[in-house]
Amino acid sequence: MSKLVTFIGTGDYKETYYNINGEKILTRFFPVAAAVVKKPDQVLVIKTKAATSRHWDSLRQELLQYGFPEPVPVDIPDGKSTGELWEIFSLLVEKVDEQDNLVFDITHSFRSLPLISFLSIAYLKFVKNVNIDALYYGAYDARDEENNITPAFNLTDFCSLLDWIIGVNSFVRHGSAREFGNLLTMAQKRAKEEQGPERRELNNFGKIIEGISRALFTTRPFELMDTARKLKYYKEETEQRNMLKRDVREWAAPFGVLMDTIIAEYSAFAGEKDRFNPFNLEKHLAAARWYVEHNYTPQALSIMRELVISITMCQKGQYEKVYDRGARELTAAQLYRTLKNSPAGKIWTKLVDLRNDVIHAEWRENSTRSSHKVIQETRDCLTLIEEMFSRRLTDCPEAADPVEMVSTIKVLITPLGMSPGLLYTALSHIKPDLTVVLTSREGKAHLEEITARAGYRGKIEVVEISDPFAGYSELPGVIEKVTAYLKMLPLHRIYINLAGGTTLLQYMTTRIAGLEVENCEKLTTVAMIDRRPAREQQETPYVKGEMIVIE
Repeated sequence: MSKLVTFIGTGDYKETYYNINGEKILTRFFPVAAAVVKKPDQVLVIKTKAATSRHWDSLRQELLQYGFPEPVPVDIPDGKSTGELWEIFSLLVEKVDEQDNLVFDITHSFRSLPLISFLSIAYLKFVKNVNIDALYYGAYDARDEENNITPAFNLTDFCSLLDWIIGVNSFVRHGSAREFGNLLTMAQKRAKEEQGPERRELNNFGKIIEGISRALFTTRPFELMDTARKLKYYKEETEQRNMLKRDVREWAAPFGVLMDTIIAEYSAFAGEKDRFNPFNLEKHLAAARWYVEHNYTPQALSIMRELVISITMCQKGQYEKVYDRGARELTAAQLYRTLKNSPAGKIWTKLVDLRNDVIHAEWRENSTRSSHKVIQETRDCLTLIEEMFSRRLTDCPEAADPVEMVSTIKVLITPLGMSPGLLYTALSHIKPDLTVVLTSREGKAHLEEITARAGYRGKIEVVEISDPFAGYSELPGVIEKVTAYLKMLPLHRIYINLAGGTTLLQYMTTRIAGLEVENCEKLTTVAMIDRRPAREQQETPYVKGEMIVIE
């Protein structure tokens, strides 16, 4: 049923033309104008005893003259105490039924009633699933005095703030952005209806964060990493980010407060496209932390179980089989038996018993843990896995690596330009103890990220070239610095990487390859290759390519 919920007070109401969406109605009472425009099935008039004696008969007669059914009086106390305010709230809620279509008018309300009205709207919207068709305020003080025309403000858009409040609460308390995704889609739809099919980013961004939420709540870590990787288009001053900021400012202003927070929090899950990259395990650990922080215990235990298996396989040099079900089950069995006294085995025993207790929903004879203890033990397991992770993942070997294992120190000498992928590949293949990098000041700025992505923990020495394009005069100084580094080393093996950087940097590297260095057991010249299209290399640089040895 459609209902007009309105108020009448004790004011000295003057006759005026109320202008509602271009339709002008001459009346003393705004409720009459609202009823004429919206044509409700029922009019609820909220009034005190004093308002009844002053205006009720006149308002009732005018509504009846327009052909509306008998208005329904809702008598309320004066609202002079907190108890009376709650009584007013209850009376308002009682008069509204499930799924009613409501028009609210607060023009003639008084004191705290506008606030009570707005809170009632919030309650009815989410408890009785009502639709707020309009929220009106007839602004008599803003009237055109010459023509006696009073504007009516449609405050309906502010009712959508209630939806945004729910979205904020859902994200802050529960980490979910699903509500935001839906609200952004609705905002783009409204923008399209009002301004046409101009390109906007609200819907695209909404789908991304909704997809991230969906992946989180269904424990899909690889889908989570793939979807979160798309947020990179909104982290910097890209065209997409600028468009999103514009659209949020115009059509979804409440979202602007949390936009950067959501991007930052969800970007932590962005992983590498190459699923065999052990760096992705850090993202699985980030998801485990997220689950624990938000008290999603079953998901946390599930992902931590798989993490222990994956880290163990990584340490054993079996990461190329990490998706093989049989290999994973074999590793799990070994954790039970042969590795049970190792740090990983001890974590495994504690974690699996806890996980089974939760997953089987207490249907076990020995299930005695309280919910509080389950949560605490889950946090303890996360702490143990973080220690295991930091201790072991950085030493993760690759089973199919073309570089033979040697007992001497490995030294990588390599150029570095503005493309990080080739150095990432070299570090991933060679795993040097010392890396000497020939690069510019701009290239040097990328080193920290490259080494972090590669999980590199060796020593870095940087030889900075002032002019990486034409600084050939710098060559003697470069050779002197590199030679000084190498002379200080015990027995070592040098890998000269010819790929990457400018022509000058590559030339300098080849000149270094011709030097005779003390304590050098062997010198191997190598080149890194990435066969992907250039654009794909730029978008996802941290993918392990090939290494070839140049005889």
